[in-house]
Amino acid sequence: MQTTILKKDFINALTIGGAMAGKNNTLPILGSAKVEVTSDTLSVHSFNGESWVTKQTKVESADTSFAFCINPNDLAKVLKSLVEEVVTFAIEGNLLRISHIKGTIEMPIVQSDAFPQAQEVHDGTSLTLNADKVKEWLSIATNFVANDELRPVMTGMYIYGKDGRMGVCATDAHKLFTDSIESDCEEFGVILPSSGFKPLLNIIANVSEVSAVIGTKNISFTTSDSALHCRLVEGNYPNFKAVIPQNNGVAVKVSKSELLDSVNRASLMANKTTSLLKLSVGDSVMGIEAHDMDFSTKACENVKVEKTGADVTIGVKSDFFATCLGIVGAEDVVLRLGDERRPVLFEDSLCKDRVMLVMPMMIN
Repeated sequence: MQTTILKKDFINALTIGGAMAGKNNTLPILGSAKVEVTSDTLSVHSFNGESWVTKQTKVESADTSFAFCINPNDLAKVLKSLVEEVVTFAIEGNLLRISHIKGTIEMPIVQSDAFPQAQEVHDGTSLTLNADKVKEWLSIATNFVANDELRPVMTGMYIYGKDGRMGVCATDAHKLFTDSIESDCEEFGVILPSSGFKPLLNIIANVSEVSAVIGTKNISFTTSDSALHCRLVEGNYPNFKAVIPQNNGVAVKVSKSELLDSVNRASLMANKTTSLLKLSVGDSVMGIEAHDMDFSTKACENVKVEKTGADVTIGVKSDFFATCLGIVGAEDVVLRLGDERRPVLFEDSLCKDRVMLVMPMMIN
């Protein structure tokens, strides 16, 4: 059982296909990835109890079909240490033997018979998605999902189809992101677990489209050489549209970079527990104030703005506010404010369907 493969292709397959290995300690074999070899392909699979990821690549040659389990990180480190661009390895009993110009390397393997099978979705809503849009959604949602086992439905990204649009939402109840695009998909609503974000980003990194099949309990994403199968988060996602204010009467247009710089500087003086920033909006100036009474630190800055509506003062958490500002793509951002009890809305002229908001904090 001998195989020859390009080293970079093998490392890439182990990195992407082995991403779930070691994420679940309930079964010892899940600490390994399953490597399958046929006459012309090598596939690497890993599973964490909820999500299964597969990466396939071509081999230079293989004398027979076989499979084994091994720690993908350890094997990748060994391969990176080799000077050769082409690697030859063979299975001898319970050992993987790698031959290279300086000698040989042997590593223990585990038989693959006990490795779980992927729960593929065959019946469900089928979609073809723009990979760049999915990357954008996942990259932003990572900053908004909750990390709270008591609210599992908020630890993932909500994906829905309704009224001729497909959209996503991520929130931790303190800040919220949602976006949507036109789509003729069927009506559905599911929650993708955050454990699937990075593997999905990996498999769509170099493609323009990704196919998705959405079932009642699982979701599958596939490309020409990769696949991700995830168990959906169970439960009903909160009605996120109900918290998006429709009548915030104060509009504040301001340079994104100037405001973000001021927020980042002022936050250094904010209380480390609350991270509270006080924003005071007047006719042409926004005042930004932060202080920590315990350490006698304080920061006050003013930023020029264009305002319509009444003057308003509101408290926000500095890191949440900065997160939303950093995502805005336009040079100027429009903040929609109501009063000290209403969320702050961020409008991005480059992404008119995207909504981001930060909940207010009480000012003492």
